Amino acid sequence: MVSMSKNEVSYLVTMLLFRKMVNESLMSQEEYDTINVQMKQKYDPKIGTLCTSVQVGDNSVTLH
Repeated sequence: MVSMSKNEVSYLVTMLLFRKMVNESLMSQEEYDTINVQMKQKYDPKIGTLCTSVQVGDNSVTLH
């Protein structure tokens, strides 16, 4: 099991919410990409190099 810091969890949850907005056409992919860069700078997640985006599907989450 991988242990994540509070910043890593905050980053993932934040990006999950923004990804959901993209999937619901409330935000463009370009806006998401810009926010992703900003959130990586803010939270400095160590997982950032492994998980650069969060994909939300039908009741599922996939980290990329």
